[in-house]
Amino acid sequence: GPSIPVTPAEIVPFLDDFDPSVRQQAIQALRNTSDANAVPHLIAHLSDPDSRVALEAARALSVIHTPEALTPLNTIARDEKAYYLLRGAAIQAIGRIGTHVTVSILFERLAEQDVYIRQQIIMALPTIHTEDQAERLLQAAEFHRSLVRPTKDAMIRAGGPAVEAVMMRHLGH
Repeated sequence: GPSIPVTPAEIVPFLDDFDPSVRQQAIQALRNTSDANAVPHLIAHLSDPDSRVALEAARALSVIHTPEALTPLNTIARDEKAYYLLRGAAIQAIGRIGTHVTVSILFERLAEQDVYIRQQIIMALPTIHTEDQAERLLQAAEFHRSLVRPTKDAMIRAGGPAVEAVMMRHLGH
């Protein structure tokens, strides 16, 4: 029988199909290769005209995460006109890349007005480096009940001296 595509090169031709469901399946197949050679193709499809395909590309970049994806993912995360689920998936992918720049990018967006997007940012934070960041995280959560649990989880996940110092100050209040 026909062989099943297993490398990005074998899957890439399907990314140009007119049918969005074929492109979406091709992106899922690229994600499943876990091959960094798929990243440029995934980045290209972040702007696919079909929002389901773009969303799948962002989710795939959360699995195959490389620093080269930071800038295009951040462009989507900042785009207030973009589909909110796509923005959330881009934010999650940024968090998975996990560089020092990642934390800066996410903290820059912490004042986001959209509560869903702010929740995604809080959930994506891989770590907290400074007491100032821990304080900013607590401030971002103060405004909405749905942010309490993700903030608590982010603080626990981050741990470390900066978080401990801030928590000790707040426990005294």
